[in-house]
Amino acid sequence: MYIKKRPTDYKPPTLEELEKAYNEWLAKYPRKHGRTAKLSEDPEIRRQQIYKNLKSMQSRQRRKDIDDWHEKSYVERYGFGADDADCYGIRPVDRRRYNKCFKSCPHGASVELDYLRRMTGMTLYQIYIMQNETGLKPKPEVSEKAAKLDQKQRDDEGIYI
Repeated sequence: MYIKKRPTDYKPPTLEELEKAYNEWLAKYPRKHGRTAKLSEDPEIRRQQIYKNLKSMQSRQRRKDIDDWHEKSYVERYGFGADDADCYGIRPVDRRRYNKCFKSCPHGASVELDYLRRMTGMTLYQIYIMQNETGLKPKPEVSEKAAKLDQKQRDDEGIYI
């Protein structure tokens, strides 16, 4: 196992530095949900609490920024917004849901096709397109024949999503 070593001159941030950064962060990004954090009176415990709270808020903000960037990149790459669909009827939100199903799956487990259809609401043909685009394939994998047969049946019966 590889353990990354810190530089020898590394010093953890002091309580005053953390409180200053925490207060600056709260001034920029006020809390919108939940209760305010109750901090301990013990300086060492308080330092750890502030450090963890600050890192948690920064992580959530970074995740939000990444999601905003993904949304922007969909518009730039495909030329349509969040509610616009491509020629296969796949919207950016469907793409994110598809990827999220694989991301949230436990390590080493496979994503079931029924689960994927339930969570995304996509047709077999759309799932076939997505598995070819992303390389993320459910179990059982959707074959081209099954996808085209499903699409033909939907066209014949007039079932549209």
